[in-house]
Amino acid sequence: MVKIRWIITDDIENVDLKEFNTEWNGIYGYFELCINNQVLGYCPNREY
Repeated sequence: MVKIRWIITDDIENVDLKEFNTEWNGIYGYFELCINNQVLGYCPNREY
C-alpha cells in the first residue's frame, strides 16, 4: 500500500501564480510517504 499525506502551513490561498513565482522562495509544510510499513517524513494529524 502507498499513502501520501501533506499539509501546507503557509497561507497561499490569495496568492496568484506570478506573485508566487517572483516573491515566494518556497512554501512550508509537512510531507509523509508511507510504503507498506515504512514511513518517510512526518505529517501531523489534523482534525477538520
